[in-house]
Amino acid sequence: GPPPAKPVIVGTSDYSNVLFGKLQRAAALWGTNLGEPTTIVCPGDNGQKLNKCLWNQFYMASPGSDGTLSQRDLLEPLSYYNDLKDTLVFLDAVSPKEESFFSKLPFMKKVEEPQIPTVNPDIIRCAAERGCAHIYVLSSSEALESCWYALEPYNGYVASTIIALDKGVTLQPTPGWTTSRPQNMEGEFVGAVALRSYNNEDPTDFGGATISVEDA
Repeated sequence: GPPPAKPVIVGTSDYSNVLFGKLQRAAALWGTNLGEPTTIVCPGDNGQKLNKCLWNQFYMASPGSDGTLSQRDLLEPLSYYNDLKDTLVFLDAVSPKEESFFSKLPFMKKVEEPQIPTVNPDIIRCAAERGCAHIYVLSSSEALESCWYALEPYNGYVASTIIALDKGVTLQPTPGWTTSRPQNMEGEFVGAVALRSYNNEDPTDFGGATISVEDA
């Protein structure tokens, strides 16, 4: 069969870190044909935040020695370490960048318009040119147009999917959440799986206007 597809997650937002943990667990199950994931640590990201998420929320897991790569190293000339051929690339265009410690100080604060999160076109280009298998983007309704424009030049060259939150829907982490073990080591479900209905006329019927990052 085909070689395992390696997931590459861009950034260390709450959503991206939980996604890393879920994909790492899925890679350990027989039949998923997933490789071990890697996180791209971009400027302003916090690699320790990923470590903390995996340790506290995924039974003391860790990203491993090859589990992180800086954006700078990713964009360096092609090598064994930054080859994206046949990878699955995941980007978060919902979560805003975290403020640095200094920017939180009262005398450092500036009154600015909030920046709408979007995708990095350099990473999109790198992934497409290096032959990734698929690009997945989680987008807010406000970022949807910019994400579409970033992906459009590569339409027909690489498969891409944008999953957009409805207008007014936000993404928030669940305090104290830890992963459960719904599957045994053979990949068989050991508990029930519940589905919640979605009302297209009133999206807020879907558990309110906030979706937890663990359910996204």
